[in-house]
Amino acid sequence: MDAQMQIMQRSHLLYFKNFIQEHMNELRQSRIFIFGAGVRGCSLLWLLRHFQLPDIYFVDNNVNKQGSKIEDCTVLSFAEADRYEGKCIFLCPVEKGRSILAQLNDSGRKENIDYFNLDFFLTDYLDIIEDLKTPASDYSLLFGCCVASSYVLEHEEVLSSLGEVMRDQMFGGKSRLCTLPGFYPPIFYHAINTCLQLQKNQPRFIIIIVEVSSISPYAPLMVGTQNYEQHIQFLEQLLALTPEDQEIRDYLQKVEARLERSKKGADPTSAENTLEAQRKVYKLKYMYRLRKDDESVVFMKKTLMRMAERKIPVILLFPPVDY
Repeated sequence: MDAQMQIMQRSHLLYFKNFIQEHMNELRQSRIFIFGAGVRGCSLLWLLRHFQLPDIYFVDNNVNKQGSKIEDCTVLSFAEADRYEGKCIFLCPVEKGRSILAQLNDSGRKENIDYFNLDFFLTDYLDIIEDLKTPASDYSLLFGCCVASSYVLEHEEVLSSLGEVMRDQMFGGKSRLCTLPGFYPPIFYHAINTCLQLQKNQPRFIIIIVEVSSISPYAPLMVGTQNYEQHIQFLEQLLALTPEDQEIRDYLQKVEARLERSKKGADPTSAENTLEAQRKVYKLKYMYRLRKDDESVVFMKKTLMRMAERKIPVILLFPPVDY
């Protein structure tokens, strides 16, 4: 199996896999246009190739990407793809790609026949909520915030995952696995705190895998709305379990305010072109001077202090970059 496909987070993998298997006959008989040459589009490409589907192209409205190649797949403009006269299917994995879907609809194509909207909402955190409701004893917590952590903690296709090794060799088979791509230290703090409030027995260990950028100033300034929406739903579920927790209530209000700003287009990485936007993201994520008052730093310290009070060992792992 392609190593790049292996690091796809669980929800991407299952969602795309189910779609491909369900539509295999149509996909095999068609030229496939992936509309959107971003992270999700590339993940979809790797999975399509895993199923040995040929004749795949990217389509993107960004003129800077048009004419380039991604994994030997040419990136076309929509006008170029629109001229193709054979049987084709457009797959649109872009988050909230309403303008793309409108383009396809305006061209006379029919949804779920000529094109498919493959946007979806991540729901990995729902397993964690259910886990928190179940009493546990003699257990440990494994947290991961990045796509890499989804792979090393959960992947079982080729080798035993890091999560399995920790469960079996370090924790005697008892652990709770919480991979939350797109989340960051403040959310982990509230999840761990909720666990401590609900469980009569405290964990023996807590292991947290956090990408370096999750403690940067970029973490609370994410682009788009989906991450914020997911954070809000997770915090609301935590609050339903511990309704007296004022810390969660206060942080939930802060995230809701960020979501509203994001809806209005308050994008900290807005730029005239893609390259400049990427430079801004890189600078926010990696070229920063760590400050004690950065939000993620504050919450990471709060987590460590809370665990020190309870004499619970914490292991922090920092992969150098995200996906």
